[in-house]
Amino acid sequence: MTQAGPSAQNRGGILKALMRSTLTKDLLRINVSSMSPDSGRRTVKTLLGDDPEVFFGISGGLPVFINSMTGALTELATQLKDKYPPELLKSFMASLAHDIDREAARECGRAWADLASAMIKASPELRTILIRAILSEGPAIKAGAVNALSRFVNGITRDDPQAMSRFVAAVMEKVDHEELGRAGAALTNALLDQKWRLASWTWKLVRGRVKKRFGI
Repeated sequence: MTQAGPSAQNRGGILKALMRSTLTKDLLRINVSSMSPDSGRRTVKTLLGDDPEVFFGISGGLPVFINSMTGALTELATQLKDKYPPELLKSFMASLAHDIDREAARECGRAWADLASAMIKASPELRTILIRAILSEGPAIKAGAVNALSRFVNGITRDDPQAMSRFVAAVMEKVDHEELGRAGAALTNALLDQKWRLASWTWKLVRGRVKKRFGI
């Protein structure tokens, strides 16, 4: 007879017992504090350089790990919201954001974007799957993102009516206006070069809107 593994309830009990230990808390704190992007890089380089089979074997479990982390992050947000006042959470989150290596995060995003682009170019099947997923799930995701951004902007504006104006001004200060002007001119000229095609397209658009509006 096969012996059943430990249940989730038993694992939870073991975790609770471990977390009561001061030694366990100190070890967790020390190990988490010592992590860095470079240590993660070295780990991946070692795994891929010495034995790629082991790395890909471990990577096969990534979906399970990601699903577990998603559930953990969801529960973390719920617990934080229910048990701690917003003022305390605001200070805590601001401290966390300050300690994040932004350049490492940007580099990670660029690396995965490059990998995704290369995979899409090399696989028409993957491109088809992504297009279908975007068309089916994209509207809801986009709407959720727009709603979240709208609430965020409205919240900032309520606290400081001039905040968004300062934000846009700061962005415009850092924009290369010469490059932006050339790009805008190039796009405008390319559109105007279509001449009769542009006029025909505009007429079709207007006629279609009139028909739709008045039912004729």
